[in-house]
This record gives sequence, structure tokens and C-alpha cells, in this order.
Amino acid sequence: MLKIKGTDIFLTRGDTARITITVSKDGQPYDCSADTVRFSVKRDPQSADYLIRKTASVDGIIYIAPADTDGLAYGNYVYDVELTTSGGDVCTVVPPSKFIIGPEVTWAQGI
Repeated sequence: MLKIKGTDIFLTRGDTARITITVSKDGQPYDCSADTVRFSVKRDPQSADYLIRKTASVDGIIYIAPADTDGLAYGNYVYDVELTTSGGDVCTVVPPSKFIIGPEVTWAQGI
């Protein structure tokens, strides 16, 4: 189950998630198809290790596969979304927020 509340993301471990990132500039939709939008998950903001790192598709979709969360313990993590423009500017479009991995009953590890 995927649930987004504000900027916090709740995801059942091992589930598929497709999250659409939309960006606006001065209240207008911003076309970021020529830019790079990156989604990053860590244990905490100071950690050097990324647990999940994904680049959005051209249409702004972050795809989280079941294998991306299979090995994570249930609990709270932190994520953010960063946009790097084709000109090299870097903008955090979603500040550090909660990424919560929830439990499941039917765990298909290795299947």
C-alpha cells in the first residue's frame, strides 16, 4: 500500500510504487523533462549511504520496485527530491521528509 500524506510517504515493504513528481515555478507548471529529478532515501539525513536512489522518468514518475524495499527493516527513513536543471542549477523540490516502511503479512522474499 502506498499512501502520501503531505510530503510523508508510507509504503508497505515489498510493494510497487509509482510516484508522480510535479514541479511548479511561480505558480505555473514547470516542464522538467530536460532536467534530472532524483529521489533519495537514507536512514537519516547525515548518513552517507543511500538505501534507495532513483531518477524520475521523463514524465516525472519515480518507480520503486518491490526489490528496492525488500531488504529494509520496517520503520522510519528520510527522503528528499532534488531537481538538477539542464543548466546545472540544483533545487530541492521536496525537503527531507518521512519515508515509512510498513509491515506486511504476505512476504514474498526471493520469489
